[in-house]
Amino acid sequence: MERDRIGDMTMSELVSVIQREVDHRMRFIKTTRLNEFASKSDARTTDEINESIKRRRVTPTPNTPSTLELLREDRDR
Repeated sequence: MERDRIGDMTMSELVSVIQREVDHRMRFIKTTRLNEFASKSDARTTDEINESIKRRRVTPTPNTPSTLELLREDRDR
């Protein structure tokens, strides 16, 4: 039997209520995300996606410090 007030619940009743609520919300989120993904599915082929990635890739100019070098500079300050 569930109580109306949290203060009147036993610990096991409270845990049960929380677990049910979390399970309910997780199912809702999972269903919502799957529906969003399905509605936004990409009709491009793998080759088209790879070409798009290659076109948008940024190549640093010569003598540009690497990320590691920049991190080391910051650390040494």
